[in-house]
Amino acid sequence: MQISIRVQSSSDIITNSSSEVFTIYSDKSKGQLLKLLEQVHDQFDYNGSWEDWNRLTPEEKAKYDHMTGMGGWIEIKTFDDYYQEYLSKVPDSKKYLYTKEVHSIFYEETVEELEKRIDIIIDEGYTRIIDWIIKNLYVIDADSEVIRNKDGRVVKLVKWEEDASYNPDSVI
Repeated sequence: MQISIRVQSSSDIITNSSSEVFTIYSDKSKGQLLKLLEQVHDQFDYNGSWEDWNRLTPEEKAKYDHMTGMGGWIEIKTFDDYYQEYLSKVPDSKKYLYTKEVHSIFYEETVEELEKRIDIIIDEGYTRIIDWIIKNLYVIDADSEVIRNKDGRVVKLVKWEEDASYNPDSVI
């Protein structure tokens, strides 16, 4: 017997969360990027009461993003954040050996290029912000299936329901 379980992204398996991870190239700082994403978020955030929310029609509710409660709002991580995280695990007597160049060994890019890479981890319920990220930032990777343009930029997420290779008859 074969069991097939469809998942949206690898983070669903690794963290049991409902988040999307996007890697972008940007000259913006974490603070600038967070402020920009908060401004976008404010356009789609519902600020009314639960009672008012429950009175909205499904069409009205669809105008707003919502948190699934699993993935958290947003986290932004840079190459330096990951480097510092790994460096913190190195014994003090050997920290001088663990340079950014050593940390970059598994990447094709130079340290300078890696310092322009930023990961955006966002709750999958924020679909309008996710669409904005894909349309307005230079997304180079995501943890979901994607469609890329000729330059390699991510231009669309492919939901598992849209996956052309998905055959519901083969799923138990």
